[in-house]
Amino acid sequence: FILGGCSGTRILKTQEMLIEKSEVFENEQLLKNNPVNFIITTVPNKKVFGIPFGKILYESAHHNFQGHSLVLNKWLSKKQVNALENYGVLFNDWLKKTGEVPAVLDSTEIKTSENRIIQYYKNLGHFDIEVTVDTVQTAPKKVTLKYLILPKNKYMIDSVTSLIRSADIDSVYQKHIEKQLIKKGTPFEIKKFE
Repeated sequence: FILGGCSGTRILKTQEMLIEKSEVFENEQLLKNNPVNFIITTVPNKKVFGIPFGKILYESAHHNFQGHSLVLNKWLSKKQVNALENYGVLFNDWLKKTGEVPAVLDSTEIKTSENRIIQYYKNLGHFDIEVTVDTVQTAPKKVTLKYLILPKNKYMIDSVTSLIRSADIDSVYQKHIEKQLIKKGTPFEIKKFE
């Protein structure tokens, strides 16, 4: 098995660009191993030793597997030709299933990622947030996406009040009040209210 130096962009349509890298910055600082990286839908193809094996497998499948039987009919029986065609179809299906679809730049996916980032930060208490995306062309038909996040101040819990009519329940509440998750002065985070 020999890997040739073929272009990784050969099956792209004229206007399509391949996502080479997605980076997320918060206040100009690159976020690595941050949960926000896992909610982005515009991820590049996975690489092993710098080679996108999954994408290569997917691209090596014949996406229009027809027309080979005319030549084979001259040399083989109809039954043999049908068996070879079935094998070819199954092998191509395996290549497509095992491989990875090329990560093509898609404005809808970028908008989905932006909305997910905004919602993620809102869940953390940042209701005023700006997310912009820079698309940097790194090579012909290849881009790097840079998500730039500018969160404003977190919203804080101003006060916590309770209205408990039962004296017994109120005494239990007062006894465990130091263990409560929602406290005055802490950030407003959605997970605390679940």
